[in-house]
Amino acid sequence: MQQRKRGNTRERGAALVAVMVVVVALATMAATLLLQVGSSTREERTARELETARLVSEAGLNAAFANMQAGMATELGNEQFPVSFGGGEFFVESEDLGNGATRLVAMGNAANRTVMSELVVKQVAAGSPVYGVFGDEMLEINSNAFVDSYKSSLGSYESQAIYSNGNDTWALGNGHIGSNANIYVSQNSGVHGNATPGVEKSVVLSGTAEIHGTTTPAEVDFVFPELSVPSEESLSGNMTIKGDKTLGPGTYYLNSLTLNSNSSLDVTGPVTFVLGSMELRSNAELLVDATNGGAEFYVYGDFELQSNTLLAATDYDPQNLAVNLRGNNVIDPSVDVEIDEDLDIGFKSNSKMYGMLFAPKALIEIRSNFELYGSLMARRLLISSNAMIHYDESLSETDEDVEMTYEVVGWRSVPVTP
Repeated sequence: MQQRKRGNTRERGAALVAVMVVVVALATMAATLLLQVGSSTREERTARELETARLVSEAGLNAAFANMQAGMATELGNEQFPVSFGGGEFFVESEDLGNGATRLVAMGNAANRTVMSELVVKQVAAGSPVYGVFGDEMLEINSNAFVDSYKSSLGSYESQAIYSNGNDTWALGNGHIGSNANIYVSQNSGVHGNATPGVEKSVVLSGTAEIHGTTTPAEVDFVFPELSVPSEESLSGNMTIKGDKTLGPGTYYLNSLTLNSNSSLDVTGPVTFVLGSMELRSNAELLVDATNGGAEFYVYGDFELQSNTLLAATDYDPQNLAVNLRGNNVIDPSVDVEIDEDLDIGFKSNSKMYGMLFAPKALIEIRSNFELYGSLMARRLLISSNAMIHYDESLSETDEDVEMTYEVVGWRSVPVTP
């Protein structure tokens, strides 16, 4: 009988040990779960606190940038006396980086978290080209093509040219090119300026192609300015020039403007052409007397400069002539726009243009030996061998009568470690 009692005691002891093991295991699991829940809660709370601080810092940055655009003070508050905002506080400091660039740094504090937001902007003339050459979706520069810069305000391109080894000729080194895509530069081509590809894109060089500047990708996409085009509803009639003709100032709405081969048209500005199509046939010249004002061309369809043609102001100042192409000759079914696959936009061999060319929807092909003095911006751009683009830096020079705006160079927000 005594042995039975001892046996029961041993069984109860073993059961108690088993229960204790289970209890300890469950307690460990519960503690682990509680730790995970607590960790997750802390991470979520930290994320919310950082987001609140970021919003406060960006509010300060936006306020400073708005003040900059209005010509007011950009430094708001300071570390000792910050500006209260939305349950938090911020202060903004400003740094002049030179060459029209400014850095704004906002420190935002909320819920015991601090976030720094930084904005770098550059002052430019409203509507003026940022690049000498820009191809939004494509930029290819083929063999022996060439990009540089000069300043028409200092005189002719030839007067500013620099000669190297008697072969290579260029002027100033600010012939910057850019794209929101990759940039391809082929054998023996030269870019005397920066080549700026799109965000996380690159510059692809082949053979002995050279970039005499930086190739750093852009930090933000470049957005084309809006092209405001007069209505085409009033277009009527066709003007064909044979021989030598003159035309006075005013606004002309035409279905087509055609200069026959070996003809010339002398136009007195200020003048505006709103055209269905425009064509200068071989050896034709269109010159604008810009003494009292320049010329603007708005073309809805075909635009062609055939071989040995010239389009310029009589003073050869690119600021006095602008060509805006409304046409779209890029076939892209994903884009809901009017597509004209037969649209002809071309610049043939040995033709020259002094002015600003803007074609935000078009594919432009520059043929061999074409020469442009001014600026060139298009949706897609193919520059063939031996073509030369001379960016006129004077297009970005300003005076008191020119409206100024700001181009965003870079932006970021980062938490500040306590």
